[in-house]
Amino acid sequence: MVMKPGPLVAAARDLQKRLGGKPAPLYALTPAGEKFTDDVARRLSKLPALILLCGRYEGFDQRVIDHYCAGEISVGEFVISGGEAAALCVVDAVARHVPGVVGKEENVLTDSGQGALKYPAYTRPEVFEDHAVPKVLLSGDQSAVDAWRARAAVERTDAGRPGALLAAAPSRIVLEMRGIGFEQASALAGAFLGGPVANALLISSDTSARALFRDIAPDQTHSARARPEADRKIEKLAGPFAWIAVPRDVRDAGAARAAAAKALREGKAVVFHVDAERADDPWRAVVSFARVLQAVFQPLPAV
Repeated sequence: MVMKPGPLVAAARDLQKRLGGKPAPLYALTPAGEKFTDDVARRLSKLPALILLCGRYEGFDQRVIDHYCAGEISVGEFVISGGEAAALCVVDAVARHVPGVVGKEENVLTDSGQGALKYPAYTRPEVFEDHAVPKVLLSGDQSAVDAWRARAAVERTDAGRPGALLAAAPSRIVLEMRGIGFEQASALAGAFLGGPVANALLISSDTSARALFRDIAPDQTHSARARPEADRKIEKLAGPFAWIAVPRDVRDAGAARAAAAKALREGKAVVFHVDAERADDPWRAVVSFARVLQAVFQPLPAV
């Protein structure tokens, strides 16, 4: 019971004609396909259009996949009767990344599925069958609510997806830089601000460099003359924190990740400290640090 190539290819060509010649690559829903993730959804959302082929029984004639499809997609390691249900998941996930589909586009970036899990959500009534909403959420203190949500997201991710723990706590992570100039600090901070890092701080005795650095993103970049001032600023930004020196060798990224995860589990913020003060070539040092940080923040594969 294998689906013949003729009807499938004819149907796909007819659809492509109806699209007015707009490029519409074919993707087959198969168990052998690429694992469908939010990154794949984001990539597919950039296409002008796409056509999903849904199999039944023993699937497709292999020639359809080999010669007419741009790829194969699998939504998970389980068995369903056909590809229709899988196609619905793909369509919904891909559509969310198309501008204008979701009313507030920033919600797409903060939803669970970006590696980390969101904090638990509650609504009325305040008490349901003796089960109450956490008191802090009823306090009216927005800073306390935000702190609870950040901590709850970390705890929830640690329980369900421990490999993505750092991705759950961007508001609890600060990048601190010392011994590099404005250009290098800006490049390194720019690579991580708005993603895994919430705030960046430059320790420098150069007044003009500090002023320029603060101009990049006033709400996210800060500067300090020396270590004690930097510590005070960080504690004001993030509360109690653990200070972690970023190594230059990417092979040591695992130790930095483990130290950061331990601090987050203890309820502390994490400060990743970059020190290129003794570097012969600041730009080369910054590139090394960037590679290590990329490895630190990369979600670990699921076990």
